Amino acid sequence: MSDILFDHKSTNSPFSTCLDASDEKTEHDVPHRCLSHNGHEAEFSETMLPALKKHHTSDECAQIRAEIVKTMNAKATIAVRNASPYPHNERTRKGNYAEVFLAEYLNGATSSSLPVYRLRYNPNPEQAMKGDDVLLFDLDSDPIRIIVGEAKFREVPNKQAVVDMIDALMRSHRAGLPASVVFVAQRLITEGNIDLGTKVMSCLSLFAAAKLRIDYVGLLMSNTNARANINRNSQTQLHNLLLMSLGIDNPSSVVKDAFDKLENDL
Repeated sequence: MSDILFDHKSTNSPFSTCLDASDEKTEHDVPHRCLSHNGHEAEFSETMLPALKKHHTSDECAQIRAEIVKTMNAKATIAVRNASPYPHNERTRKGNYAEVFLAEYLNGATSSSLPVYRLRYNPNPEQAMKGDDVLLFDLDSDPIRIIVGEAKFREVPNKQAVVDMIDALMRSHRAGLPASVVFVAQRLITEGNIDLGTKVMSCLSLFAAAKLRIDYVGLLMSNTNARANINRNSQTQLHNLLLMSLGIDNPSSVVKDAFDKLENDL
């Protein structure tokens, strides 16, 4: 199995208890971690709620917004619905949910960390944010490591979803240094986290000197047929790649229920 991820049961994440996992190879010999519900669906959903909130808004912003909304009448409150940090667009919700899950799982299943929650900086929450879906850094490893993640949601999995996911990661690999590295560094430096921002920015010179490790992880979140679709349709020459499937019952309902609850709690 690939050395990109820790063993599922030893991950520093609540997902290790509310999801089952098996590590295998696809028909074309690509490492594949298969994740599925194990009877703890409620625990999984409760774990995702604070993660979704954290990725879309800060505690400070949420509190200030809530205090302002309290001063408004019911009609005005309805009028500011579009000022929500969460998307109402169904497709964007699904994509964001898969992206947040991938980021949180990788954060617990590797020694890497996510220094910036990029969805907080989306100027239009109703649309998918451009750039790398997930970008994690292990700045203490030797060599320093970056993990590029690509997340796809499909209510019904198909070959095209797998092909698109792998193609996106291949394009990132061919481009060289992930495009979002500078974005992450700039956000950190602008917010006063100078040391961490400088370390992230130093990845530019490390890449130029061939002293940077970059791994690629693709996730397909769908129904329980996600596993079979990845195993059947994954072909690539990219060696430092690992694929993941999250196969659950009624994935669209899981996403809708989560975002509806977050909206009601605003």
